[in-house]
Amino acid sequence: VCAVMLTMKIFRLFIWGKTVYCSADYYKHHFQAITPPEPFLWLWKSKCIPRIKFFTWLLLQDRLNTRNVLRRRNKHLEEGYNYPMCHDNVEETAMHLFFECTSSVARWFVLGWQWSVQGSLFQMLKQQNRHVQSAFFMEIMVAAWCLWKERNDYVFNNKVPSVQAWKRRFASEVKLHLCRIREDLHVQIMNWLNSL
Repeated sequence: VCAVMLTMKIFRLFIWGKTVYCSADYYKHHFQAITPPEPFLWLWKSKCIPRIKFFTWLLLQDRLNTRNVLRRRNKHLEEGYNYPMCHDNVEETAMHLFFECTSSVARWFVLGWQWSVQGSLFQMLKQQNRHVQSAFFMEIMVAAWCLWKERNDYVFNNKVPSVQAWKRRFASEVKLHLCRIREDLHVQIMNWLNSL
């Protein structure tokens, strides 16, 4: 008795039109109809270092560990949930910490920016992006990062905050990012920093 084995190749054609599975292709196909809000696109295309991108992502998602978020997670704080750098007895929310508090307004003013705190954070960022004539979007992220670092220095290290110290930190952070930015923008950025 002779048995003849026929081997058949089974071809799979995935819904994205390829015969080989690739997770990147799956995600492209699955999420092709989803458009993220513009600030997320600006965030991931920015030239910021990864920790500042992650910090900004947390801020945009309202997941930054402000006292308000800790309260929502049922974490008890003996010193309360008010913003420690503010004398207005206001709960520390991301909006208050970065945009509404007089100390943060003073820091943004140093950069020549005024925020309209009408609407959501996404609307505020879109409006600011239209009005600010700058070469790159990362200044907002770096400035917010410096506000967060100043807040943490005050809370955890008892360092007294000052506009001048914040300005020095901001300039230092931007200078650290110069290696990530096109060289033809360096002179413009340095001139802007020196004018602050």
